[in-house]
Amino acid sequence: MPLTRDKIIGFDPKSMVYRFVMMNGNRPIECSVSNAVFNHLERLRYPTGNPDALFLRWRETIEKAISDKFDSVGSPDDTSIDLFLKDIKIGEA
Repeated sequence: MPLTRDKIIGFDPKSMVYRFVMMNGNRPIECSVSNAVFNHLERLRYPTGNPDALFLRWRETIEKAISDKFDSVGSPDDTSIDLFLKDIKIGEA
C-alpha cells in the first residue's frame, strides 16, 4: 500500500536533510530526503533558494520514491524512512 501525504516538518541544516511525514494507513512514518537528492533533481551541485520551495517543486517525485522504497524494503523500525541519492535511479526526475 502506498504511503500518503501528511505534513511538512522542514529542512534540518545540521543533518542536511528535509524532513516530512507520510502516513501508512493511520500510522505516521517520519521521512527524510538528503540534500544530495535535491542536487540530483535540480542538476545543480548546490541548489539555491528556499528549501521549502525546493521541496514543494519536487514533492510528488520525492514522495513517490519514498513510498516505493517503503513498499519494497520497508523500514528498519517501521516508523521512519530515509531517501538517499543511491535510492534514485540514474536518469530519474
